[in-house]
Amino acid sequence: MISVVIPVYNEAGSVARVIDDLHVAMHAVSEPYEIIVVDDGSTDGSAGALRLRSDITLLQHSVNRGYGRALKTAIAHAKGDWIAICDADATYPVSALGSLLEARKDNDMVVGSRGQTRNISLPRRVGQWILKRLVWMLVQVNVPDLNSGFRVFRRDLAEEFWGLLPDGFSFTTTITVSALCAGRGVAYVPIDYHKRVGKSSINPVKDFHNFMLLIIMTATYFRPLKFYAPMAYVLFGLAILRAIRDIVVLDRLAGLSVVLVTLAVQVWFFGLLADIVVKRSERRHHRDDAGRPAGRG
Repeated sequence: MISVVIPVYNEAGSVARVIDDLHVAMHAVSEPYEIIVVDDGSTDGSAGALRLRSDITLLQHSVNRGYGRALKTAIAHAKGDWIAICDADATYPVSALGSLLEARKDNDMVVGSRGQTRNISLPRRVGQWILKRLVWMLVQVNVPDLNSGFRVFRRDLAEEFWGLLPDGFSFTTTITVSALCAGRGVAYVPIDYHKRVGKSSINPVKDFHNFMLLIIMTATYFRPLKFYAPMAYVLFGLAILRAIRDIVVLDRLAGLSVVLVTLAVQVWFFGLLADIVVKRSERRHHRDDAGRPAGRG
């Protein structure tokens, strides 16, 4: 079964159309499915209209708890082994869901990659470009779309990284980076991206800051040496430049040069120690998986 999840926050103008389009798309797929709608504390009447529908499972938060929390609430109640998520603002071409589901073979997640960026604001495009460069430095993978809200993934993928997945808009970014760092199969299917119906609740500055923090957290969780080593190199380079300056100007080494070298060595060894801990944990995890009986539960 496929569990289709729609998080809703003040989307009265579009959510009904998105649900209807999802039914059409899933009927064409011919697989058992359910549609779970999570009303995340809407105040525009979205909840009242959704309560009248018998073709969905409606879950509600009494107050707005965040995009990621809405997804986690739905996943916890989902019956399917595969989760499909789609925003309620009509920005994603729901008819493309069949293409995402077809690409599941040998993959743990399939992402709808937004090819047209004219409907994405300039600050968000700049932020996405920076985030994608950081992810490439971390896993050496070119990610076409890091935080698309239109994707399908195995339920156990979300369960594996449940403790890392945030309650805010960074959910999709975090699960993407986590899957790539863990070596899980991730595929991308090009899709269009339409102008949204209604007003966006995304705060570009706040959410970009949260994205950055989560990528740093994920990097130190999965690939600590790749995160700390560049910092050590920068500090060591600054130490060399400062030492050259000291010798030329003062004819001796000043204390700052020694401090920078010491910091570089400490950062390097801290990253190395963290990397050893991560690798030991991964080997233990693989041994546990190898000894676990087949089957769910």
